Parts: sequence; structure tokens; C-alpha cells
Amino acid sequence: MKKALTLLIAIFLASNMYAQPVTLDPTFGENGRTVIPGGSWPTAFDFDRSGNIVAAGLSGNAVAITKTNADGIIDENFGINGQILIPEDDIWCFLVDLKITTANKILLLKIPNIEYYSPLVYEVILRRFNEDGSVDQTFGDNGKMDISSLTGVHYPICIHSVNLEKDNFMLIAVTEHIIGDFFPASKSYILKYNYDGEPDESFGENGKAYLSDNESFNIHPRAIKILYDQSIVVAGYDHSELSPRGSRLAFCKLSPTGSFVTNFAHNGAWIGDGDSSWNIYFYSIIENTNGNLVLAGRRYFPLSWSVYFPLCSFYPDGTINSDFGSNGCYNTFNVLGYGAQSEKQILQNGSKYLVRDSYYILKINNNGTLDTNFNNTGVFPFMNFTYIDMRLQESDKLVVFGSFSGNMAIARLNIPYEVSIKETP
Repeated sequence: MKKALTLLIAIFLASNMYAQPVTLDPTFGENGRTVIPGGSWPTAFDFDRSGNIVAAGLSGNAVAITKTNADGIIDENFGINGQILIPEDDIWCFLVDLKITTANKILLLKIPNIEYYSPLVYEVILRRFNEDGSVDQTFGDNGKMDISSLTGVHYPICIHSVNLEKDNFMLIAVTEHIIGDFFPASKSYILKYNYDGEPDESFGENGKAYLSDNESFNIHPRAIKILYDQSIVVAGYDHSELSPRGSRLAFCKLSPTGSFVTNFAHNGAWIGDGDSSWNIYFYSIIENTNGNLVLAGRRYFPLSWSVYFPLCSFYPDGTINSDFGSNGCYNTFNVLGYGAQSEKQILQNGSKYLVRDSYYILKINNNGTLDTNFNNTGVFPFMNFTYIDMRLQESDKLVVFGSFSGNMAIARLNIPYEVSIKETP
């Protein structure tokens, strides 16, 4: 009888351990959410060194920055009643990114919405604020820096990615375009600057790290990631004659000084198989605890209106992990029509991965299969909430930022956590 009872208890504990629902954390904000008044278009957030949350988005004709404590209570001492508003002439932002430095300075990046068919040089603005929300007058020109003017380029250019991970420098990905039909991409490179706007001339060739070997690949970037060893992964697409936007998923690895790491993949770059898809690129990169790289991308087939979102795994040497998903990739969604075509975001959660869509959060096993124990289905839908950004606050607490019933909002979810394990090499 005692053995049977012990067995029943073990089965009960196992079933609860491996089939845990995702729930709103009622100790955060008001019943799990903090609604930010006046905000209508959320973009990004970060934690400061005390665990406080600083979030940015659009509010009317301004960019709004709001601060709460770690539990979602608005900090009334930040700015005016917890918020600062930055008037902008161009409210249609392609990207607003935000980073909190180790000194709790707030860096806000604004890139306007550049239509790909007619790329022009718009202002790409980096601003810095103090911990209390006041403008950091010691930064740039009274707290403001025009990054686009730093490039010194007079061609039509696009800046799709700026990496702000480090406190002492930033990396800017620049793509030059040829004037003509569709403004096809010509060449791309990475620029390195310190936060005073001074270029690092020792990086690459006189400050430019070109993303082509002038023979087998010509990569146009959509994401930059600085790895633990300070090397740099740049991901996007490889230019092809099949399409003015390119047609092959691609990424490369650079040394800290901007040269190709030639023993990575093939002469420093991995190029996917060519196909007839359109609007194809990698746009999100993580380095997991084993040093493996996991990249999220998208493929769009205009004739069928099909959108694929491959999640691909690579070993540290740039070879694809064929044991992950199907031949190294897992398609998170296959969407017909124009709905839900948002780009995905990846986080590592123990030994597994969290993948964010606009309307769902998925959990993927480290072998590239859906973890159906997560929320009992593998997918967590959030009613009336559109996801824009997410970060782990603790191992079992996920903070998400987005739009709730038309307003910017922050929420905290209780999620299951598995202890990290080493993957099969």
C-alpha cells in the first residue's frame, strides 16, 4: 500500500512538472499587467541594474519612455509622472531599440520606416538619458547623436541594424543601394564607432568591415550579435540575381577587428540553398550556453502568399546542426495571407527556447521540436495582447511588452523552467 501511494505521488508530481500551464503573475502590476496610458505602439524595453523596467514606444507624435519598478509599478519620479516624451517629426519608426548601460544610462535608437524600394538617407538618431529621465547633456549634441551622418556616405543607404550591446562602442550595419528600378542592394559593411561618434579606423578596412569575399557571397545584414568571445555574427541574406531583395539565408562571422573568421562555415560565411522565395533573411540571433548559434528568419513566397519562419541551429564552427528540427531548421509557422507575418524573437530558457510571435509564445526543445508540455500545447496565446518584445526576469518569470486592448502594456508570465543540459556535440 505504501509503495502504491508513493508511486501515485510520483506520477502526480511528474505530470505537474512536465505539463505546467503558463499564467499571468498576479504579483506584477495590476493582476499581472501594467497598462501605460497614452502609448499606442510599443517597440522595446530593457532592465536596469536594479531590475527596474524601462520601456519605449510611440505615443501620438512622440516617442515615449516609461519606467516601472521590477514588479510593474510605475516610477512617478521618472520624467513626469513616470514618463518622458520626445517629439518626433517622423512617427513611423522602422525600429526603436533601447539599451540600459551598466551606469544605468538609457540609450534610445530611432530608425525611420524606410520603404525598401526607395531607400534614402533619413536621420538615424541615438539619444541618451540619465537614470531619472533627464537628458544626458554630455552625450553627443545635447544628448542626441545623428548616426546616419557618421557614415559619411552619399549613396542611398539603409541602416537595418545597430548593435548597442557594449557600453564602449556600437556597430552599425550599412547597405548601399544602386539608384534605379527597385534600388537593388549593392554592397554592405559594418562600421564601428565609440559613443562619442569617433570611428574605429583599425576595424576592417579603414573602419569598414565589408561583408563580401568578392567571389562566393555578398551578405546584406539585418541583425548583428556580439558573441561571448567578442567575435561578431552578422545575419541577413545573400544577394542573388533571382530577386532584387536576394534569395538565400546567410550569415557570417567576423573577428573583433572586423576580418572574416575563415575557419567558420565556408571561408567565414554560411549561405543557404537558393530558391525562388522573396523577402528572405535572418533577423534574430542568439548564442546558447553551448556556444551554438540559433537564428530566426523568414521566407515569403508571393505567388502562394505563404510565409515560413525557419528557426535554424548551427554548431560553433558554423556547420548546421542536422539533428535540430528537419535538417537543421524548424518552421515555427506557415501562414497563408498577410496576417501574422511578424518577425520572431528567440530566448534561451534552460535547455530549451522561447520563440515570440505577435500573438503567441512557443517553446521549442533543443532538438528542434515543439515542447507540447509547455502550456499543455507548446503554445501560449495571450488574449487581447500583441507581443513586441520579451525578456526573462528570472528563470521562471517572463516579462513581455506589447499592446493590450490598444494601449502599451507590460505583463509578467509564470513559465516552467528546465535545468540547462549540454546538447549533443
